[in-house]
Amino acid sequence: MLGLLQALPNTALWERLKKEERLMDSIDNSTGDQNTLMNFVPTRPVTDIAREYVEGFWTLYEPSNYLRRCIEQCLKILTVQGRGQTMQFPLGRGFGTRACAAPSCGASFGQFCGTSPSC
Repeated sequence: MLGLLQALPNTALWERLKKEERLMDSIDNSTGDQNTLMNFVPTRPVTDIAREYVEGFWTLYEPSNYLRRCIEQCLKILTVQGRGQTMQFPLGRGFGTRACAAPSCGASFGQFCGTSPSC
């Protein structure tokens, strides 16, 4: 998740910005909403902050980066002792093959080498 900084009420940041008169008056007081802009006047140009936010967003959710993180998280899922697998894929559908996860394998992420014992 990526968002712009919001000063939350009753925090040290809120009090400092209030003292510096940099808090913005908000009609709806939507502090903490990740879909709104900052609720204070920054010391840097807003255009620079917005450009860096957009660049970060596109990097974070670029398809290969996002898919890599999703697969890494799925590979970390452990089953609870005594419980069976609850999700089944029909034969020939779904994840019929798997990517090499062996640290020693030279295959790129998402490639299938077939040479390592874990592939």
